Amino acid sequence: MEHRGPRARRLLLVDDHDRARQGLRELLEDVDPTLQVGTAATAAEAVRRVGARRPDLVLLDYRMPGTSAAETIAALHGMASDLPVIVLTGDPTAEVEREVLAAGAAACLGKAGNVFELIELIDRCTRRTS
Repeated sequence: MEHRGPRARRLLLVDDHDRARQGLRELLEDVDPTLQVGTAATAAEAVRRVGARRPDLVLLDYRMPGTSAAETIAALHGMASDLPVIVLTGDPTAEVEREVLAAGAAACLGKAGNVFELIELIDRCTRRTS
């Protein structure tokens, strides 16, 4: 019997800053080789990508030009209602957390947080949908 490793998990990382997007993508894929991280620079691009090839989870920057996190979560859930979305923010206040959780996010995490904490959240959220 052939042994198979852990199932690859497809993530979509949505951030309008190129360096932040590419840096986090590389870090996540280095720390956890089961992660396949696609990227989107805009909320509209993220919605198109979810419609074309649904990821297992979306990592969404809280501050995106032209739209709010709540609007983006609603649009993503319009494509896939059970899609887990983790919102990443540079300003992790209780108010921001309440806002995104009320909009349907699975979690909210500060960008300055530990990458292993983020991996743990990804693990928990993708287990729910696997």
